[in-house]
Amino acid sequence: PSFSPSPSPSPSHSHSHSHSHGTTKGLRDLSRVAQRDRHSPYPMLSMDQASSTVLDQAKALPVVTLPAGEALHHVLASDIFASDPLPPFPASVKDGYAVIASDKAGQRQVVAPVTAGDEPNVVVQSGQVVRISTGAPLPEGTDAVVQVEDTELV
Repeated sequence: PSFSPSPSPSPSHSHSHSHSHGTTKGLRDLSRVAQRDRHSPYPMLSMDQASSTVLDQAKALPVVTLPAGEALHHVLASDIFASDPLPPFPASVKDGYAVIASDKAGQRQVVAPVTAGDEPNVVVQSGQVVRISTGAPLPEGTDAVVQVEDTELV
């Protein structure tokens, strides 16, 4: 089969000629696509074989030591770890409501707000939540945060 577009003439452009007005831009000869073999001539590789093939061709780069300010566009040669956890408390990574996850979905009583820099002064019980902002410490009794976009006031 073959495909050739035929642009319809506009009332103000009715003479015929052989050059294109760009209406076929991007079109390809589709006549041979249907006859192509649908199976690759290359064997299927397992993930391990494919990884080995790539890694066998990769060259290890030398390890260099740079000041942090000069390390842009470089990658670490090994993992690094902070000597102390920061922040030193479980903190919310989003604005929302600090909850007790085992309570599941449902209406809750908002008992207090907590913002970054605050020290929570409430112990949350089942059926209660605390409005919390990004960076604020999780109040005692809570173990999860539901982002504010997933809640509604009732």
